[in-house]
Amino acid sequence: MAQTRPFVCAFACLLMFAAALEAQQAPTANEMAFIYELNRARQNPQRYDTENSLGGLLNGVAAQPPLAWNENLVQSARFHSTEMATAGYFAHQSAVTGDYPNKMARDAGYPLYTSWTDNANYIESLAANGGSFSGVTYSPTDALRNLIIDSGVTPPGHRIHLLAMDSFNQDFREIGTGYAQGAHWANSSPWSAAYWAIHTGRRDTDPIRMFGVVYDDANGNGRYDSG
Repeated sequence: MAQTRPFVCAFACLLMFAAALEAQQAPTANEMAFIYELNRARQNPQRYDTENSLGGLLNGVAAQPPLAWNENLVQSARFHSTEMATAGYFAHQSAVTGDYPNKMARDAGYPLYTSWTDNANYIESLAANGGSFSGVTYSPTDALRNLIIDSGVTPPGHRIHLLAMDSFNQDFREIGTGYAQGAHWANSSPWSAAYWAIHTGRRDTDPIRMFGVVYDDANGNGRYDSG
């Protein structure tokens, strides 16, 4: 786990990014690309393993249904990634408010499973990429690959979460992703970082959903990508 540091963000700064978040809650091209690639991995883990040269890491991992994107989960995930990029921290618990992801999802309007406490994280995976220069980025494909490899994490909680490798995570049906670039979690300028927050959702009752991605396959590769 990366080191975190407390950071008090100016009230005006928080208001600015909160207003920006409210303006649009549909996934961006990058955020949708993460969801699309994750659903491909869930559909056929062994194909994903081969395509990404994982050396059999996902052998025996069972296929799972796709996750439908939800605008409230997009809002909560984007809120967290943007807050981390603004305040310069990397952690499930907010260094600004002290809130955990379960509460973030509810605050964004998502009807999270009633019995789950606010003061916990049952729904979030995080990824970050930092460097000693400004403008650090983190592509959705690289972020997903690194979360699935889950190097140094025992047990591989991000892989288990995203690929629904246990009964708890198999109950999730919806997803939202948030991506933001900004301050590094441990160093000042010119260091910078890019942050991903992935929120999955489960409700008390499971509604009927229609989901997928409509796209113009301009590069002829037969799949959606953010480019």
